[in-house]
Amino acid sequence: MDTQTARQYLETNFEPTDRLAVVALHKVTHDVKQRIATTERIIQDDFQRRLRFLNKEYYEIYDLILEEMTLIEGARLDPGQDIVRHQEKLNGKAGKS
Repeated sequence: MDTQTARQYLETNFEPTDRLAVVALHKVTHDVKQRIATTERIIQDDFQRRLRFLNKEYYEIYDLILEEMTLIEGARLDPGQDIVRHQEKLNGKAGKS
């Protein structure tokens, strides 16, 4: 398994101190797990191991730049729901269940 691709992608596209939202969406149950962390934290081995484990458990993994969250109209204090709404907008699924 190539464990360097995700790390290289993050290091190339984000600054170490950028805050990202990592969203894991289960393909069958639609369970959502989310974490907010810096790029520097996300590329660490233990964080990557957790993402690989979730992926093996049928979760799809997404990352979002938190600064983009300010673009969401009506953003609330619950960033998790806003992250999911933002990801749905990106995937063209807004308003669908």
